[in-house]
Amino acid sequence: MAKGTALKKFGPTIAVYLQDIIGFEFVVEPMSCEEIAEAEHLSSLLIAVKDKAKEIEEYRFSITRPIDVEKKDVMDEFRPLTTKLGQVEIMIKGKLTAYYEKVHAEKQRKLDAAAKAGDTEAMSKVAEPAPKTAGVRMREVTKWEVVDDAKLPEEFWMSIHDKHAIDEAVKAGRKPAGVRIWKETVVSAGRTL
Repeated sequence: MAKGTALKKFGPTIAVYLQDIIGFEFVVEPMSCEEIAEAEHLSSLLIAVKDKAKEIEEYRFSITRPIDVEKKDVMDEFRPLTTKLGQVEIMIKGKLTAYYEKVHAEKQRKLDAAAKAGDTEAMSKVAEPAPKTAGVRMREVTKWEVVDDAKLPEEFWMSIHDKHAIDEAVKAGRKPAGVRIWKETVVSAGRTL
């Protein structure tokens, strides 16, 4: 529902509530609290303000609860579709990752053989980029895990581990003691329009 529509539908009730709130503010702002009578009056106003807040919340919930139920029903209807698509995406990415890792390993094997033989022409041919598929790219991401807390330098300590500091150190090429670092290939695809 557009904001303008909501104001047309609920505006009169909201305007009444706003007038009530302005009324409270008008009464309370100039008041002082130096005598028991003033404290009692402010206490009664506080109770009235809390009651008004509860009334407004109940009104708001009377509007939003049915919307929340409808949204939940829609989400429940679509969940099997998005779950299944997620599973298919994982299968596709697994197959693409295996393929690209195989291509990379074969390329590395050929590069090592050409380097060993001193064949610079073969090395330059092997060094050419691997074929790519449209809309999909492969990239390596660096992963890490702390494997030995005792060896971890203090600069990475926090209540647990300072993950941000470790991430930054790893990205900068450092190898903090007590941290295992490895590369993983991930697949990402752009949307087609």
